Amino acid sequence: MRDAFDREVDLSEEEFRLLRDFLHETFGLYFDDNARSLLRTRLLGRLSSLDLSSFEDYYHYLRFGPQRSHELESMVSHLTNNETYFFREATQLRVFSDNVLRTLKERKTAAGERRLRVLSAGCSTGEEALSLAMILLDSGHFFWNWDLQVVGIDIDSVALEKARRGHVELSVDVARLRVAEAAAFVLSAGDRGLFPESARAEGRDA
Repeated sequence: MRDAFDREVDLSEEEFRLLRDFLHETFGLYFDDNARSLLRTRLLGRLSSLDLSSFEDYYHYLRFGPQRSHELESMVSHLTNNETYFFREATQLRVFSDNVLRTLKERKTAAGERRLRVLSAGCSTGEEALSLAMILLDSGHFFWNWDLQVVGIDIDSVALEKARRGHVELSVDVARLRVAEAAAFVLSAGDRGLFPESARAEGRDA
């Protein structure tokens, strides 16, 4: 029955424009003209869950439906990538660790500052923000009463709540960590891990 529903529901060009503009207006997400099939695939399940027969009906539900706030959260989880892992983009992180942090330390020390804030935009479930926190703590540049904070932001509130808890799947994610980082920062709990408060990033809604 579900396969038949999937085949029958099309996303017209006009419906695509309505949804695309709504997503850009509401979340800042942009889908170009070539992403029509992708948007249809990712949102079909939401139509079925709400017992809606067209994407136009779904658009009106997002605008005026009684449970629109809850549906907006569900929709974002279906649309965002959420691909994340520790020390992603290793080359950029190496530049951040070896060059950027040293320069920031020198500038702030010269200005008499001992406060540093780092933003991880699109932090998903927190692995990349936690990677930044580990790099900061492991760098050796910011001891002796430095005030450090990594703030992660994301539009997916479900992913962000996981980031706030500091939980990771050891079998999947920590395998990517170097041994030193894993030993220093992850508290083992069976097949799960928990980052202690001192090494966690703060998560905020985008």
